[in-house]
Amino acid sequence: MYTAVSHTGQDEQLQLLGIPFRIERREQCPVPFPRDAVVTPPEQAGYRFVSLAGMVNRSGMCSEWWGQSEPNGAYQRRIFIGDRLGILEIWHTDYTQEMVELIFGFNVWNYDLYCTYKPYEHYCFNFGGGFNEPFASDPGARKLLDDALILNEVPDGDKGSRFVLCIRLNGKPVEALHFRAEESKLDDVFVSAVTFSDELPEGVRVLDPAVFRSRSYQDRLSRLAHRLYTFEEDVPESPEEIRIPRDAGCPEVRFFGGRSAGLYTNVYNVNMYDMATGKIDPDGVSHTSSKGSVNFSGYIGYGGWRDGYGSYYGHMWTRDVGRVMLELAHAGVSDRLCAAADYLHRYLDDSSERFPVPNWKRIANVRELDETNRKFASGKENDGHASVMQFIFQLWRTGVVSNEWVLANRQQIEDAPGFFFWQMDNPESSNFDGVLYSESEASTQGRGGYDLFSNACALFALRGYARMCGACGMDALARRCTEYAQRLETGIRESFTFDSERYGTIFVDNNYDCWTYGYKRFAPLFFRSDFDTYDPA
Repeated sequence: MYTAVSHTGQDEQLQLLGIPFRIERREQCPVPFPRDAVVTPPEQAGYRFVSLAGMVNRSGMCSEWWGQSEPNGAYQRRIFIGDRLGILEIWHTDYTQEMVELIFGFNVWNYDLYCTYKPYEHYCFNFGGGFNEPFASDPGARKLLDDALILNEVPDGDKGSRFVLCIRLNGKPVEALHFRAEESKLDDVFVSAVTFSDELPEGVRVLDPAVFRSRSYQDRLSRLAHRLYTFEEDVPESPEEIRIPRDAGCPEVRFFGGRSAGLYTNVYNVNMYDMATGKIDPDGVSHTSSKGSVNFSGYIGYGGWRDGYGSYYGHMWTRDVGRVMLELAHAGVSDRLCAAADYLHRYLDDSSERFPVPNWKRIANVRELDETNRKFASGKENDGHASVMQFIFQLWRTGVVSNEWVLANRQQIEDAPGFFFWQMDNPESSNFDGVLYSESEASTQGRGGYDLFSNACALFALRGYARMCGACGMDALARRCTEYAQRLETGIRESFTFDSERYGTIFVDNNYDCWTYGYKRFAPLFFRSDFDTYDPA
């Protein structure tokens, strides 16, 4: 006999694994019980089993979206294998209870990222999942998941019906189920339906609450966690092979020292090769990511991924492509850089309803994309504009282009610093206040703000253009770049330095948006190594 609990009396009745459930729906999507719900059976009988549909984390997110919680030492939004998201208390009429801990990777899993949405579903923004690797293609990884996860899976189910947890009861009359969300987590468990029964279909996996006394599941969770995450003890003494691709003209760099050194060697060389061959096409089109690159569950992942996705491959985010090409110029990988500079110069224009002077947008090629929010993509991202300027300067400084090339592109060379001149001369329109006001992940990418990183990036871009233009006989422009750079440096020192009792004068920066860690305030040091010296002392 099965007794399915009703939400509201307007439920849909369905069978999952041969178990009848009643699930409430709103616009086709299953509606979960509320956080800390109390579920009462229709009659207080001595059931042998209770089955729960859903059993996934409610928000769908397993890590915070570039937020500030983690840098501040708080991990309420982070969900790892083995984390507890709540407790199910099964109250009996004789004033006893059974306790079922709700543990991610054991009896709770993720739907929004692991699975592919149904057409009617609209939960968290999952960036084109499902992100079900390594489980989809690696039988060994799939076995680790199957061994760890005691849930029963319904392959064609939605968020409310994909997973079912069956729990063995002790046969005493049940008074109520009390779901207790974990206080240390902002998330809890999405439960869409509850059914009590005296029997279960043959072959379903059943959880005995006694397992929480022995913790016998922990080794299985550990093996799964070590497959999805890298632990310090997993870092090998040396990689199986040193990978140094040699057909792109990249320099060969090797690291020596601790057991991570060989990994750094591979990371550097493989990434340099990818930058040289995957981030710039032969005709100069640049890309923020590489074609077919892996997507690790967007920004909110649980450890799974999807191959061949290529997020942002069609985008030219100026802060990304400018920096990539600057690094290639430094490294002497010059084959495609002139074409890339020529291509970027096409996008230095005033095709924005917001700014009357030529500028590089947050996404340089936004006018060619089907972007729903052009105002956002065309924002005043000063660090992006300055990053492209820094690349152009490094192209000249490293000898990839000549003085003649600079003079041949005189209009664009004049227009680029002109964006900063206009902001500093028109504070009523640009919000300039001794320092530039940026709409950027380094400040705030919505309505903007003041930040050290963007201003330092712009400062060194102006200094670079001053040097380049002076050497090319464009003396008036060189003097103007120097003048505005000096004004900006004065503003930076007034706005973003602090006289510390312990350290003396130090740089500071905000952490309002995505870049919330403290290393942003090292921007003046990092940029100095690009433009002047590795030994600023």
